[in-house]
Amino acid sequence: MRGTIGCLAMICGIALWCLGAGIYLLTLYFAYLSSFPALLFTLIFPILSQLVWIYWIWSATGIFFNLLTILCLVWIGLGVLTLVFVNWAEA
Repeated sequence: MRGTIGCLAMICGIALWCLGAGIYLLTLYFAYLSSFPALLFTLIFPILSQLVWIYWIWSATGIFFNLLTILCLVWIGLGVLTLVFVNWAEA
């Protein structure tokens, strides 16, 4: 049982890393389409810029649950799930 939980924790951790890289590349793409200062801001402050891009897309479209927001919420949920599995495997 402990090995299965550890394997699930490892799979969730890899998925968390891949999803985080995908979200970062998506925000870089949005910044590239916008302006060079936005691209620099996104490169230097990735987490803050993701929040800014979520707000800007929400303001422009009026839709809160857009692709970026859903991906960030899935990333947060996957992070919590990974922590649960890691702590469960250690217990």
